[in-house]
Amino acid sequence: MCGIVGKIYFHPHTIQKSKESVLIQKSLEKLHHRGPDDRGYYIDENVWLGSTRLKILDLSPAGHQPFQNEDKSLSLVFNGEIYNWKEIKVKLRKRHKFISHTDAEVLLHLYEEEGVNCLKYLRGMFAFAIWDKKRGELFIARDRIGKKPVKYYYNDKFFVFASELKAFIDHQDVPKEIDWEAIDEFLICRYVLSPKTGFKNVYKLPPGHYMRVMSTGEVVIKKYWQLDFSQKLALSEQEWQKLIYDKLLESVRLRLQSDVPLGVHLSGGIDSSLITALVSLESKKQVTTFSIGFEESEYNELPYAQLVTDRYNTDHHSMIVRSDVINLLPQLIYQYEEPFADPSMLPTWYLMRESKKFMTVAINGEGGDENFAGYPWYLFTSFNNIMKRLPLKTQMSYIFKKLYSTTKRKDFDTLAKYLLSKKNFSNLDEHLHHDISHYLPDDLLVKTDISSMAHSLEVRSPFLDQEFVELCAKMPANLKLRKFQNKYILRKTAEKLIPRKCFTRRKQGFLPPLDRWYRGELSGFIASQLLDKKFLSYNIFKKESVIKLLTDHQNWSSNNAYILWTILCLKNWLDEWF
Repeated sequence: MCGIVGKIYFHPHTIQKSKESVLIQKSLEKLHHRGPDDRGYYIDENVWLGSTRLKILDLSPAGHQPFQNEDKSLSLVFNGEIYNWKEIKVKLRKRHKFISHTDAEVLLHLYEEEGVNCLKYLRGMFAFAIWDKKRGELFIARDRIGKKPVKYYYNDKFFVFASELKAFIDHQDVPKEIDWEAIDEFLICRYVLSPKTGFKNVYKLPPGHYMRVMSTGEVVIKKYWQLDFSQKLALSEQEWQKLIYDKLLESVRLRLQSDVPLGVHLSGGIDSSLITALVSLESKKQVTTFSIGFEESEYNELPYAQLVTDRYNTDHHSMIVRSDVINLLPQLIYQYEEPFADPSMLPTWYLMRESKKFMTVAINGEGGDENFAGYPWYLFTSFNNIMKRLPLKTQMSYIFKKLYSTTKRKDFDTLAKYLLSKKNFSNLDEHLHHDISHYLPDDLLVKTDISSMAHSLEVRSPFLDQEFVELCAKMPANLKLRKFQNKYILRKTAEKLIPRKCFTRRKQGFLPPLDRWYRGELSGFIASQLLDKKFLSYNIFKKESVIKLLTDHQNWSSNNAYILWTILCLKNWLDEWF
């Protein structure tokens, strides 16, 4: 797992190595947390590539990046894991000499053989860039589901990219401006939709896409993968249970490859509990597990996690989260770098920080809800009009419309209606496809990637193996949602493997008790932040409307916790970056 960064100057241009190396080192320093074990860079006539490395496979110096092929015509920087690398390596060994036991080197030679078509052979999570010297072309690709990020900026003189935009956003020749249309989207969704980032003209490559950047200045972006829900398999429930179990077990096995300590993030819900069970069954030694809980009982899942750890005798560790938002928020805002306000970013941060003490690779249950219709809102897909009223997005768009004090940007009401009605959610497959394509990569996977890599921790998600996701897309909707019972077939598959209480209880989100914190120890903090003169000077919200939000929440007239959190995150994002 690594941080990657690079830049290509369009012709005519020759890099002054002494001057450019200073810029490269600064960029790599900004990505140190993603790869604290090693760093390196490569400079060609008009291109440079850099990498910081978190050692997972082959801990020797042989895994140093950037990697080059035998004649040094190709150079690679790679972030992620290719889980089927050993299988690919066997096929390439006759024609190539390998100097390491890494998936990165295998990927480089696979590209040498297959070019762009290399992507169809890759099973894993990845973001990588290959400089093809003979073609004068930079090839950049991102994995199908969107676990590993690529962000970029370009003009008529150069193109620059990185795992995180903080690696280049402060470069002298990169303009740093607010993208107000992206801010509008953020206020509705609590995250910025791809390809925007919140910074004007700075973008992120969407999942399942690749880029070709030529030395001439031409930039081409293409989609190479699309999830297909149209090809259903006609199988019995028993056949589906076996198919799901076998494929998930295979996905878990692939993710057990590691030369460093590995464990499981266990919430006590059905998804992570099932993953813990499968990892335990496959492991030859005691499995390490880690959980996060809250003092407030209605938010605390630790008792359910304990049931699983008792059953599989794991080496279990846990932590109770208490409000430390005042001290933590600036660090969160810097690391997330884009406007981001999913409240579960708080416990997720603690989970990654604390579990790093026991593991360098963590396996989790992310993706189970999107594959098997696990969220409560899926229960209403048969009632499209009701569905549009239920999500938090609708509530937020209504409130922010009344809050807004400026008409300088795109009409907010029109944007809200567009975002909330893009898909026909009366069809479950349409809703699942939308969430896998947008909510998952732009919110949930961002949250996991940023918080884990900030602590030099790699996270793997068996439910998000592309072959498993493709299999689930072939499953009839009535096996995922039946008579207001979500995850129907997954529950059937898991019932013999995990304690019954873990899959019969009401779904509990990984959310902090913000509503209580804002009425208690954080009441003064939230008011001082949102009524800050500098923040109000942006003229985004009406001061009287902000005061009403705060007052109504304090006197229990309404629960405005998530709205207040969203405004708080925006305020601190502006403070940090502008």
